[in-house]
Order: sequence, then structure tokens, then C-alpha cells
Amino acid sequence: MTGPSVAAGRPMVCLSAGAVMLAVPTALALVSEPATPQESTNGLVVAVVLTIGAMAVALATLRPSSGVMAALAVLCTAVALLLDPPEALGDGACGFACLGFLLAVRLHRQATHGELDIGEWLHAHRPMLVGAAVTTPAAVAAAVVPVGWSLLVAALIGVVCVAISAVVFLT
Repeated sequence: MTGPSVAAGRPMVCLSAGAVMLAVPTALALVSEPATPQESTNGLVVAVVLTIGAMAVALATLRPSSGVMAALAVLCTAVALLLDPPEALGDGACGFACLGFLLAVRLHRQATHGELDIGEWLHAHRPMLVGAAVTTPAAVAAAVVPVGWSLLVAALIGVVCVAISAVVFLT
């Protein structure tokens, strides 16, 4: 079997981003206190789901051209969050971590096919980064404030994030 070498890509970036992505729901599950036996059973299920996610991260690193394993790893992270729902800040952190992992897999996949300039690669993925930088903080802020203020707060945070992104990415 011939093809691009995994070692030629960026496997450590991919593994590190996957570890951070899975560490967020793990840490959130560890700090939450189970109040009922049902919630303590959820802890075991979360552990199994995150173990499957860890295997998916490893397989996504070994075979970056297969998008199925990266999607499975993100799905496992989402299922872990559904089983043990965190606060809004935890959801936002997990969303950023999932985006970071997906970008790392894409970087790793493209780097296996030859040399890659990181600056040009980041510039090419600027719309995705700006979208995440604008929507995630606004959604987290909207979830934290009372319902009557959520739309206004989300709009204000979104506008501030757009201004910051414009300054960062246009300079």
C-alpha cells in the first residue's frame, strides 16, 4: 500500500487537539457531583463514550484522509456533553476544542501530502476561525444571562467579536 506517510504530516498537533477536545467533557464530568444513582451510572457511560472517542482520535491521526473517525470523535464528545450537561461556559469551551480538533485533522491531512506553510493555511481557513470566534462567545453569553436580556447580550458580544476579528485578521 502506497500513500502519504502519517509521520510526514502533523500527528502531534492532531493528537494534542484531540486530547484537549476529550479532556474538556472529562474534566466537566469529574467536577460535577452525582446527586442520584442514575447520574452516577451516566458517569460510567460517559467514560465508555470518551474511550471510544479516544480511539477515534487515534485512528483519525493514523488515517487523516478518512473523515469518519474525526466525526466519530466529535460525536463522542457531543454525546458525553449530552449525558452530563455542563454550564454554558463548558459547552463553549467544548465547541472551541472540537473546532480545534477538526482544524488539526485537516492540517494533518494536508501536511501528509507535502510541505505546508502554516501562515497560508491559517489565512485560507480564516472564515471558519472568524465564525467560531464570533458565534461561540455570543452563544455562551446569551446562555448565562436571563432570557429577557439574552438576545441583546448575544448581539453586543457578537459585534465586539466581529470588531476584534476584523482587527486581527485584516491587519
